[in-house]
Amino acid sequence: MVIVLFFLIAFLEAVFVSWPITLVFLIVLAFYWEEKAFLWALLIGLWQDLISWRHLGSRSLIFLLASFLVIVIKHRVVGQGQSKLSLPKQYD
Repeated sequence: MVIVLFFLIAFLEAVFVSWPITLVFLIVLAFYWEEKAFLWALLIGLWQDLISWRHLGSRSLIFLLASFLVIVIKHRVVGQGQSKLSLPKQYD
């Protein structure tokens, strides 16, 4: 269901609007799916480039970079295996 929604949003963005709806949706997906989002970032970027007749792979690079940054920032702030925020300990 999410994948169909993803392709539909990418199609609507490429054809009708110029807002980065797909990028926002991908950032949310990368936050929850983590490494699984890389494949979808690549595929959706290629799909959008094909629909909008742009350079093939340009959006994929942007989407992959955004997914990577979201995952890195999430691991820095939340921690890798933790579900709560871990702040650095103060040294006396």
